[in-house]
Amino acid sequence: SLRDDIFSLRHAVFHLVKSGEHAEAFELLNDFAWVQSAISVGDDEAQRRATIGNLIRDCVELDIYFAPESDTPRFLSKAVHALSYDSNELASQVLARLGHDSKDPLVRSLQTPDQPWLEPIRVTLAHPRDPLLHVLKGHSSLVTSVAIQGDTIVSGSGDNTVRIWNATSGEEQHV
Repeated sequence: SLRDDIFSLRHAVFHLVKSGEHAEAFELLNDFAWVQSAISVGDDEAQRRATIGNLIRDCVELDIYFAPESDTPRFLSKAVHALSYDSNELASQVLARLGHDSKDPLVRSLQTPDQPWLEPIRVTLAHPRDPLLHVLKGHSSLVTSVAIQGDTIVSGSGDNTVRIWNATSGEEQHV
């Protein structure tokens, strides 16, 4: 049933690790199709954010977050904002963070979306092992445009606001 499938997706990694099946847990974490299914659980952004957050939390609690066998938990931490908004961004996020030539299993198992998507041609986002500098929070709707010049970031949103941020500190300077 759908409910059983959702339960399985939500708890598979946890139960595999707890039962000593570490290799199988990493196999799931490194499988693009499984990750896509797991992060798609939820009817809205908040539910998907919770689902992704729970998977990340399980990896931390199970002491596999920094495991060399998979960068997926760290990748999800970096991409949670985009993926909770639209889980179909997974392919774009993977390629923008890891690149086409990556040996990472998530890239090797990547499946392109069956709808129009932006395919990055080079790495443009922070690698999962790079530190996250700032999360700019303030808009209450989808950010539709961003401009960066020097130490200033300007963002426009569907909430009809334009916000100006300090790129070094991450602080909002003006609405």
